[in-house]
Amino acid sequence: MKEKLMPYRWIAYVLAWYIFQMYPAYLQMTSTSEEYLVTLFLISVVVILFCSYKFGSEKGKVLGILMFLIAVLIDVFVAFFTFAMLLGMNWHN
Repeated sequence: MKEKLMPYRWIAYVLAWYIFQMYPAYLQMTSTSEEYLVTLFLISVVVILFCSYKFGSEKGKVLGILMFLIAVLIDVFVAFFTFAMLLGMNWHN
């Protein structure tokens, strides 16, 4: 049973990264620059790429690629809606 769930820990790592990224970073975003947002997004893509590669090496290349695409799409939507929310709050930098 434990061996069957081991590949899915990489999905849990991506979810943990989302939580880690959102909580401290998005609380401070109203006073940050756009470069910080872009840097945070690129770091997020690298973390997702690494976790997807590890997941794909354990479960198969197709599932790894699918995980990467879905995780990056989620990250893009989160970044877009955060940016839209900051524009609505009259973002001051």
